[in-house]
Formats: sequence, structure tokens, C-alpha cells
Amino acid sequence: MGKIQKFFWILNFAFVCGVFSEEELNLIHGRYIDFDDLKQKVNILSFQLESPTMHGSMKGNTNEVLRFQIDSPYYYHRSLVTRVSKPIKYSKGKLLLPADFVEAIMVLLVENEVTYRIQDNKFLFTISGYFKIEPEKIDLTAIILDPGHGGTHPGAISVYGDEEKNYNLEVGKLLAILLKQKFPNLKIIMTREEDETVDLNERFKLANEGLKTSKNIIFISLHCNAALTRTETARGYEIYYLDQSYKIEQEREKTIITKRLIDLKSIPDVQKIESGMFSSSVQRRSILLANSIEEKFGETIAYKIPSRGVKKAKFRVLRGSIMPAVLVEMGFLTNPEDAKLLADKSFQMKIAQGILEGIKHYVNQRE
Repeated sequence: MGKIQKFFWILNFAFVCGVFSEEELNLIHGRYIDFDDLKQKVNILSFQLESPTMHGSMKGNTNEVLRFQIDSPYYYHRSLVTRVSKPIKYSKGKLLLPADFVEAIMVLLVENEVTYRIQDNKFLFTISGYFKIEPEKIDLTAIILDPGHGGTHPGAISVYGDEEKNYNLEVGKLLAILLKQKFPNLKIIMTREEDETVDLNERFKLANEGLKTSKNIIFISLHCNAALTRTETARGYEIYYLDQSYKIEQEREKTIITKRLIDLKSIPDVQKIESGMFSSSVQRRSILLANSIEEKFGETIAYKIPSRGVKKAKFRVLRGSIMPAVLVEMGFLTNPEDAKLLADKSFQMKIAQGILEGIKHYVNQRE
């Protein structure tokens, strides 16, 4: 975790109905929170462990359940598997939770609004007004979330020395949690869940594999921007869709036929027409998705960071996707103001909320 995150790790929802005093918990070895200490402050939390498998489940005052296994860095929420920074531990009757697992607890198991931060080996948090995400159905089968870079590809470096790959993953994980909470029927597929190297070809191949079972899928790639030189003052977010040249369009139409996404019983000329219609539909919907996210960003983050608009580009990860696809540049890591915001956990949450609302708006406008 970067140095800026340590001072700006805040989870902050939009509706505040009252503020209570800030509570304080000690971080064990600078990494873990003792569940007993947490429960003293948030007494609606409970957990159970099964012996001898050491599988656990945790509940709060929502209808959600988080499942985990001791000495594993993974937790399970509905059909979503998420990796946290450290294994969950159980030692001498104490359940020790990584700080980012507590983040999921605050989002999924506590109905009230919770804001928190880490400072000087202390976990400081405030429980305030009532807040609850109301689940609803969405006419979408799955979403591919692609946190850009990872592993040996750090991406851009911020003015504070942090790497882009970490921001992309943090926002991706927050977005996955929110999407699964808001849209229980939606399948979430992440191209990476940890700091690992994933080839660009593998990213869109993973996305396209899902088309075998449903064409009602979208692809969102998360990135941070960087100016060409450190003296440039560029800042702001922008959303990209594919700049579809004649050559790219022909490649996509060929892939549509190869992937059997149209009826191959028709004659070749009809196949070409149908693949062209499919490709045009994907392009139109990509533009709609980009505009929808940009519009909702205007409501969630534009008051802090400027919009650079919706643009088109020939990014490889978009070029290879044969579904509605966009690439979100969340801000410039080479700009001190943007870099500070992108490291702020509350701002990361607002980015995730904006994308969620953009997806919902896209589906409602799609037809």
C-alpha cells in the first residue's frame, strides 16, 4: 500500500444523517484488527468458525454473509471471490482481520454509514447516519472488470511514488463489492484480483469467452493517466471507446463469425451482413456506455476533478473485445491534485459509485 493511502484510507458514502464520535482501534503489527476489539465498537457483528476445517462466516445487521477460511487471503460473498492483502488469522482464540477485509465488512455487513482512516498504527472510524444499498435486478448478465496493469507492469508512477496498478485494483475491488450488493443477479468477472501480470491478449480473451453463454455482457478497463512530461499540468478523468477503423471493423466481423456469435447456417453474404450489424451494435453500445459513465461521473466526482470528456482510441484491450467496452482513465497520477484524490479511499468509492450508476443508466437507455 502506498504512503498516501495510509493517510487517506477513508470509506465515505453520500448520505450523512448525523455524526458520532470517532472510535479508535489498534492495528496489530500495523496490519491486523482484532475482531474482539472491533465487535466492542460495532456490536452487531458476529462470526462462526467450523472445526476442523476452519471455515468461517461473518454477519452484521444486513442480510449479507461473508465467508472465509483461516490462513487464506480470500473471502466469498455470494458468487464473488475476492483476495485481500493478508491471510485472515486465528491465533489463541483471537480472530485477526486484514484492514481491507474490514473494508468489505463496513460496506456489506453494516447498514449505517461508516467512514474510516488509518493513521499512526491506529484504525480510526466513525459510524454515522443510516445508509443501505437497496438490491435490484439489472438487465445484464455479466460485467468484466479489468484493473489495468499489475505484476511486472506497474503502469504510471504518481508524483508521490505510488504505482498505477494498485489504484486500478483498489477501485476494481470496491466496484465489484458495490455491483454485487446492488445487482445480486449480475455475474462479476475480474481479469485480476491481485498484483499479478496478465497479458493484454488474455484480458480480452477472458471477456470474449463469456459470450459463449450470453451476449448481454460489458467490459470496463480501469486505468490512471500520466502526462508525457512531469512539467505538464494535465488533470481530469476521461472515458474511451474504440476508434473503429475499417481494418479493425473487418477484424471484429471476422472474429464474430469465428466465435459463432451469429447464425452460421445462413449463406456467406448474409453472414457478412449479420456480423456487420453485430459489430455496429457493439460500437453503438460502447459509445452509449462511455457517455453514461461520463454523465454519472458528473454527479459523483466532477466537483473535485474535471472531466476531459468521452474520447475514442485504438487501445488494444478495446480492439480485441467484441462486446460493449470502455476504458476509464480515472485521473492523472502526474498531477499532484489528481494523485492525492486517487489515493483517497473516499474518492475511490465515489469513482466506483459513478461507474455503477453509469452502468445502470446505460442499461436503462440501451434499447
